[in-house]
Amino acid sequence: MAPKPSQDVLLVLAQIVVLQSLFYIVLGVVLFLVEVLTFFPVTSTAHVLSFSSLRWSESGAFVVFFCFLLAAFLCSWSFVYVVECPRRCFDFASTLYLMHLLLCSIYSSGMGLNWLWVSCMLLCLAITTILSERLCIARKLKDIPLASALTSVHAFSSSGGGAGSSSSSSSSSSELV
Repeated sequence: MAPKPSQDVLLVLAQIVVLQSLFYIVLGVVLFLVEVLTFFPVTSTAHVLSFSSLRWSESGAFVVFFCFLLAAFLCSWSFVYVVECPRRCFDFASTLYLMHLLLCSIYSSGMGLNWLWVSCMLLCLAITTILSERLCIARKLKDIPLASALTSVHAFSSSGGGAGSSSSSSSSSSELV
């Protein structure tokens, strides 16, 4: 039975909130680790939400650029468990980065786009989409272990749980296994 449309909307909204939250958590952890390892100060809200953090004139622009790319790689893994469908990875990834654009616009009080910021976000979108699609496909194509399936069928049939099962059918199924 198909779920109600209202449940689908709530599921999609929950997935968007989870992915957006995971993106900022992962990005924050990556920025923190880079600051701890390199002693370069990059853990501020301005580095995450400001268009000016990715400008040529900024001293740490490429450090922040690298952190965004690393966060895109790491966030791709969350799509496997949250989205679970390779066809929808691009939709959720583009929503993620459009929401980030919206939050950056609100934080910066306008659209202060520059080509380094736009290229970083487009590259992150491509990385997140392609890697998450590949990971979702790989998860769907993973082999189903038949040994555990056969033992559960054997246990079900030997307990007499099948419809129309008799002692002769359970004995013949135990001879097969």
